[in-house]
Amino acid sequence: MWPLPEERFSAVTRLTARVDTKSRVCVRQCFYSVPVRHVGQRLMVELGAETVNLAVDGQTIATHRRGVHRREEILELDHYLEVLWRRPGAFPASTALAQARRTGRFRPEHQQFWDRARRSSGDQAGTRALCDVLLLHRYHTVERVLVGIRAALSIGSTDPAVVAVECRRAIEHEAPTSPIEPGNIERFPALDAYDQLLQPQPESDTNDDETNHDHHHRHDRRRRRLPAARAHRTRRSTQRHLRGRDPTAALTPDVPHRSTHR
Repeated sequence: MWPLPEERFSAVTRLTARVDTKSRVCVRQCFYSVPVRHVGQRLMVELGAETVNLAVDGQTIATHRRGVHRREEILELDHYLEVLWRRPGAFPASTALAQARRTGRFRPEHQQFWDRARRSSGDQAGTRALCDVLLLHRYHTVERVLVGIRAALSIGSTDPAVVAVECRRAIEHEAPTSPIEPGNIERFPALDAYDQLLQPQPESDTNDDETNHDHHHRHDRRRRRLPAARAHRTRRSTQRHLRGRDPTAALTPDVPHRSTHR
């Protein structure tokens, strides 16, 4: 028998769907939420036996459990936070909040922060402060955000900035990673042998002998060329002397003398 493939076979049905004005897609008579920035776009839907994966340009933007009832809505509170921040009055009665309470994603710490923020700042400002705190879940884990909420409530603050600072402080106080075992330490090669290349090297006797030999050879060549140069200079000076006495002597050929008497 042939071995099994390394990649698991994806037993899904691929469909396309358009996002409606409520930031939902309808797949097999069930509605699934997506982030509000994708309203009006057409998405790729991978419909599996238990999950529904929604993607844009090959990137997954939402994953939900598959609905089993007709006209069922499966909504994620995080997908509507930007809209609810602008319309805080719709937050308490929203379907996404009710589902978050039912699934346990909206914790008692969130409710405590929301109640105290509304008492101190009013309904609208308190709800917007809660939306800002819920947006921190996009960058931090649930445990870190809950630690930040508890720390802020312990000092009587409902400022989302304080919660963010406490989240980062919780990261700093987390236990450090396990130390590296001696056997896993990366060892680097020794470079001592290469340091010797940077030191000046003494000149060898062989190089001195070659230098002296070249010097004597050039001197002998110069001595052999000296007599020839002297003879050349003597010949040129003689020619200049003759031209000074009779300029036409060098140009007039020797013609025999003929007598005019018969």
